[in-house]
Amino acid sequence: MLLIDIFQAYVDDKVTNKQKMSEILKELNENSYDLFKVITQCEVQCGCIKHHDNIEYELRGINYDQLLRLYINSACDECREKIEAQIGKCILSLTSVCSLCGINIADIFIKEHRNIAQHCSAK
Repeated sequence: MLLIDIFQAYVDDKVTNKQKMSEILKELNENSYDLFKVITQCEVQCGCIKHHDNIEYELRGINYDQLLRLYINSACDECREKIEAQIGKCILSLTSVCSLCGINIADIFIKEHRNIAQHCSAK
């Protein structure tokens, strides 16, 4: 059993059964917005996050670690903790949505991995 499957089972047991879909979707929306705010604050107030919008990236030739270094790894420790905490809340909400829809979140990760691999090989 994958760690993500264990996580989803735990979320099913402890979180999802106690909420309605509308509550979870509202929470997901709020968490996504809060993630946007945290990253923006790190960029504007702290300055540790640098904006790289002027650079065009191709998926081919750049791996996840390189892409991550451009953004999150430039965050200071304090901002990194804030970003990680907010991403965790987003993951929790997404996992709850998957559970209520009868979808295994690990399957989504696998499908998206395949989509990215196909996209990269098509270029």
